[in-house]
Amino acid sequence: MRKNIFNKIVILGILIFLFGLYLLLSENFNIENFDQTIGSKQFNVLKWSKSIGTSKYKVIIKNNNKIIKEIITPNHELILDDLNLTSNSFTVDVIAYHKLKRQVKRSKTFNWNLPLIQLNKEEIPVLSKSDITDVTINLINNANQDNYIIVSKEGKDLKHLNIEENKISASFFKDLDDYLGTYEIMLCQDYNDKKIILHKTYLNIIPKPITDIVINQPLNNSEVSLDDLIINFSGGKYADKYYYSLQDQDGKIIIDKALIDSQQFIISKDYLNPEEKYTLIITGQHFLDNNVTKSVKLNFKVAPLNKVSQIISTKPSGEIGKNRAVRLLTYTNDAQIYYTLDGSIPTKNSIEYKGSIFIDRDVTLKAIAVKEGMIDSDILELQFKAVEKEPVIYLSPSIQNENYGVKKAGYTTEREMMNKISDYIEERLKQKKIIVYRNHPDMTLSEIVNESSKYDVDLHLAIHSNKFNGKVSGVETWIHEYEVGKAYEIASLIQKALMQIYYNPKGNRGIKYNNEIDEMRETSPKNVTNGVLVEIAFHDHYKDAKWIVDNQKKIGYAIADAVASYFGR
Repeated sequence: MRKNIFNKIVILGILIFLFGLYLLLSENFNIENFDQTIGSKQFNVLKWSKSIGTSKYKVIIKNNNKIIKEIITPNHELILDDLNLTSNSFTVDVIAYHKLKRQVKRSKTFNWNLPLIQLNKEEIPVLSKSDITDVTINLINNANQDNYIIVSKEGKDLKHLNIEENKISASFFKDLDDYLGTYEIMLCQDYNDKKIILHKTYLNIIPKPITDIVINQPLNNSEVSLDDLIINFSGGKYADKYYYSLQDQDGKIIIDKALIDSQQFIISKDYLNPEEKYTLIITGQHFLDNNVTKSVKLNFKVAPLNKVSQIISTKPSGEIGKNRAVRLLTYTNDAQIYYTLDGSIPTKNSIEYKGSIFIDRDVTLKAIAVKEGMIDSDILELQFKAVEKEPVIYLSPSIQNENYGVKKAGYTTEREMMNKISDYIEERLKQKKIIVYRNHPDMTLSEIVNESSKYDVDLHLAIHSNKFNGKVSGVETWIHEYEVGKAYEIASLIQKALMQIYYNPKGNRGIKYNNEIDEMRETSPKNVTNGVLVEIAFHDHYKDAKWIVDNQKKIGYAIADAVASYFGR
């Protein structure tokens, strides 16, 4: 018995000794050297000793306290001929990952002693060859006459440059059939009739990124009725093909990469089940390179069978600017929304929702969606505290770049001219301490109204010029037929201000009403808050076009002052 105990103690001692020896040996590794001797078999190779029991190494290169390279390798050496250094000194961290989940780290600092090659740009985003520009080459650390530069792509040398040449011309890339991709720019020297790469860097010519894709309908995490589902999306500029996939709540693919022929499409209700969750993925492919993609995901839930889907609000409960708007919607087609503002239960006899609900006091808003033959939606309840806030305006100059004006009058395009005038509107409004958000010329109309609706704004102000047959002239301002309050008052002030500086007193075309049920209209209360669209004269009429061109600042300031006066600024 005692002998067995003794044997076990001896075995345990041996095991402890071996484990301690293993730990000791695993700690016994160091970074050995970085050889920059031209002609050496280990040229530009970083070496470190092997750490016992290591499965992999992580190598981190730092230059001026910034990580410039990070590599994981099973080996204990690494070629470093492509470091993007801004100074000669660099630090190497090697971390050994052991099979027992231990980590051992070693660090060492080296100096780069050879010439370095730098480019004025690492990337050229393009839509066509015309976007390619010259690439300037800068050499550091005194390159000599024995050095030369090679431009290579996919292992094939394409161009040889002498050391005195300090640029790669745009024409070189444009002459290539396949100009997209990654180029190696290598600083070389011959040694014993062999090309030695002293240093190299990379240039990427890539397609301009696809802009964000935005799903406008339905909203993320919303509930939809069990019906054919209308999907509307925007964005994705530079994509020429779109696909969508549909997954159920367990991740099972129901529809896989179906081609979309427009930015509005329908998912058949046959693919949907009541009270289940789904994920929709829309992917755009770049027109230059189908491998370049952009995707967006949307989660939604299907309502119980024969029940109107839940109501969605553009604003959550909480503080809201006094007299600012809340908008409601449901994804059940032809359902009507009714609401109350006193906390009472909404019914068909409550206030019928027709667009924006303006909050001028603290309220409890309750709403219900109703459709004949279906169960009413769940009641939406929101509590708002109305507070005074600085005026906020969403400024939306025209995005119509193909609407040309009278060239002899100096009028270019509606987009360009209205953005110039909007520069003055924005400048003046900010002088008067009014917060301004603004669209971008490359946005689509759906992106504009969606962005505007995200902000807690007092006014959506669209700036346009008009056209008809070249003979009609004058100024007019548009609002929606439902907007008889604030929007009408602001539109009247703008119309009056413009007529005070317009060259023809008979050109007052007045306030006009848009009653079209078009979800993309910038005056629709279903899309924007207090939508006002100004038509600043006719750009296809010579005198009107000339007046716009010659009075940009005057027009911009007149509109801004009219808006500011409404807010007492």
